Amino acid sequence: MDAGTVGTVLGINAALVALLWWRMEKNAMLLSLELEKTAASIAIEPPSFENLKEDLSDLIHDTIGEMRPPAIADHLGGILSQWAQIKFAKEMQAMNLPISAPQEPEPVENWN
Repeated sequence: MDAGTVGTVLGINAALVALLWWRMEKNAMLLSLELEKTAASIAIEPPSFENLKEDLSDLIHDTIGEMRPPAIADHLGGILSQWAQIKFAKEMQAMNLPISAPQEPEPVENWN
């Protein structure tokens, strides 16, 4: 390739880069004008802290208001479930079945 061809290719590339830069700037300006126009037409009022505080307070009171102290049935259910777990664990030991318990993962160094 001679110097004239290289110069022509570089000149065309520079012209295309300048054209792309001009188009991007033009589109950015049009977009910013459109966004300003849209933002001016939409009047959004930011929520006040008092409204947010009241809403959050209502949510907390509703949640806590639905809670109840545990009844005797809740305590009996807990006792029954613990008894069943112990019974099934003993049966599994009697059958020589492994009791599923959380296992520590092997260190990554030992994985091959």
